[in-house]
Amino acid sequence: MGRTSIMMVIGFNLIFMMLGYRMSTVTSSAYNKYIRYNCLEQTGLAAESGANIAISNAFFSKATPIPAASFSSGTGVAGTIQITKTSFPTNVGGTDTAGFILTVIAADVDDSVITTVKVQGTSFSTFVMFTTNEGGILWQTGDICYGNYHTQDWINVTGNPDFKGLTTTFLGLKKQHSSDDPDFEGGYTAGVNLPLSGDFNNLKALGAIGGASASYTNLDTYVEFRSNGQVVVRAEPVGTTGSSTCWNESRTTNIPSTTTPYCMVYNTISDLTSSGVLLLNGSSPTSNGDLHVKGVLDGQITLGNIGKGDVYIDSSLTYHTPAPTALNPTLVTPQDLLGIVANNNIWITDNANNNNASNGVEVDASMYCLNGGFGAQNYNGRGYDGVLKVVGGIQEKARNAVGQPGPPILGFLKDYEYNLNLQYVTPKGYPTTNFAIKNWVDSTLISNSFWQQ
Repeated sequence: MGRTSIMMVIGFNLIFMMLGYRMSTVTSSAYNKYIRYNCLEQTGLAAESGANIAISNAFFSKATPIPAASFSSGTGVAGTIQITKTSFPTNVGGTDTAGFILTVIAADVDDSVITTVKVQGTSFSTFVMFTTNEGGILWQTGDICYGNYHTQDWINVTGNPDFKGLTTTFLGLKKQHSSDDPDFEGGYTAGVNLPLSGDFNNLKALGAIGGASASYTNLDTYVEFRSNGQVVVRAEPVGTTGSSTCWNESRTTNIPSTTTPYCMVYNTISDLTSSGVLLLNGSSPTSNGDLHVKGVLDGQITLGNIGKGDVYIDSSLTYHTPAPTALNPTLVTPQDLLGIVANNNIWITDNANNNNASNGVEVDASMYCLNGGFGAQNYNGRGYDGVLKVVGGIQEKARNAVGQPGPPILGFLKDYEYNLNLQYVTPKGYPTTNFAIKNWVDSTLISNSFWQQ
């Protein structure tokens, strides 16, 4: 063998030795990266599992603290899960009716995965109409529904009613004729199960901390809003007919009780209630009292009657600053906002103030009825009273009538418009839907050593 051949053999041996070394290094590095990647995957799965368990815990036991937990990455590397639950906005009364954020950090010795989940109920005030029972009432040609609409019942239609917002139903759509063609401009989805929630916890807590003038027990309570920002409140024992001189600035300093009439004029809503909620409740087996309201609201407040009584709107109830609607969409900063929450019914009172066909009645509010509905008192025996205009929303268990078609027409014709501000702001303590996951974000933190191997 010549010298050239020997040099070639030596050269090839060196090349193969170097290639073998490099291949061994690459293989080792790839294997190490595979192990690290597998650990990272296990860490991510641990974070997801921790988030799912924490969400389940929070849904079914809201007040129970969420403990830290340990996990094994499956590769012999021990890891930990740290879970933090933050309620928002400010937690009132120890409940999470507004919602919460879960932050789950799963970490092994090298890397970590952070999962952030926002869980929140949707305020019922975002619905222009929400019903559990439609009572067979038809949507017909000429009817226009602005804003989001949901029913747990069938949507009954004839002709081509127009639904401007997102429309959802649990049972589905019933057409009276094959030619009926409703227009769902905002979209339509059937099979959506969204029950009316009975959780008044946040409302109760806000009523309790609003001060003595914000909470009434077993009383008939009358509230009048004045355009100058004042609020007049009169309260009297259930079933009595006391003096109405309170409306004429006559004041007393009596503390609200079930035996002594009470009457005060408050210069601002914050003087009446520091929490923005006025609540009527009680423990009477027959009646906890009725809540009456009227006037021009300058400010933001939620009125609640969560006892056995009803709410009565004794005359037009309007905002000092008109709310934007689809027909008048100029957006303004929400200045005036009224929520009315009832355990039972909300009625347009059959009285002289509301029996004026030339003026009709306007109600600017978002109204919620857990076990009843919104309607006109004595709707089919009060004569024709003009147009009932609602600027806001109605969420109710069962639809009550406000009028009867003629001839002759009795009660009211309807003009229901959605307050566009309710897309962005919610009345204080207003009930919310069941919790739902609003967003879920996973982020991974990898050490530099992963890329240097």
